[in-house]
Amino acid sequence: MSESSEIISTLKRAIKTSGMTYANVANELSVSEATIKRIFSVKHCSLERIEEICTVLHIQLTDLIHLHELEKNRVKQLTYEQEQQLTADPALLFIAVCIRNNWLVDEITQQYRFTEHEITRLLIKLDKLGLIDLLPGNRYKLRVSSDFRWIDKGPIEKFYEKNIQQDFLSSHFTEEGELRLFLTGAVSQVTQQKVLGKLAELSADFAAWHKADLNYPIQSRVNVSVLLAARSWEMALFKQFQK
Repeated sequence: MSESSEIISTLKRAIKTSGMTYANVANELSVSEATIKRIFSVKHCSLERIEEICTVLHIQLTDLIHLHELEKNRVKQLTYEQEQQLTADPALLFIAVCIRNNWLVDEITQQYRFTEHEITRLLIKLDKLGLIDLLPGNRYKLRVSSDFRWIDKGPIEKFYEKNIQQDFLSSHFTEEGELRLFLTGAVSQVTQQKVLGKLAELSADFAAWHKADLNYPIQSRVNVSVLLAARSWEMALFKQFQK
């Protein structure tokens, strides 16, 4: 991806983080929503238009460039060995999840059976893994990119399939704040790609919303997990009827 395309992608994330929509931006610039959507689908527009969108977001072009540089230096994926280190130590993996949600050390010790010394030891490990920059006073700065991904079929995904997937799905999904949808149908390849695109878009939205909500106190946030999946599939029970 070219540098200009990456900057436009950073601008797209800035819009979502701000809580604005493409329609809001289009209205402020007196253009159609389709015009704004086209900018981010083709990842190309003039510098003047980028500056106009920055103005709508109440940021400077230099702020956007700074955000872009920060994103470039963040971790997009761990090595196989690094993922193995996380899965081999459940406590380390747990603290990694906590810091991903911007928990403070005091908040962790108040709710979980960890001493400050134990958390410090684990934070040092996460710093060595490159997931955080550990600062004085057990403060930290996340180094994880907004488009961070686990290795395909790597240690984390295998750990998930073995230890988390069945536990997550063992629910009726009928309580408040829960939802389970299962959709299936024979569709064209064009529609299949549209479905995958929508799932990818929702994934990006969730990442942006999560990042924005890190500013809220931990007491006002709840853990939410979303499973997105789509593949060419037929129930095993039905395979007996195939010729």
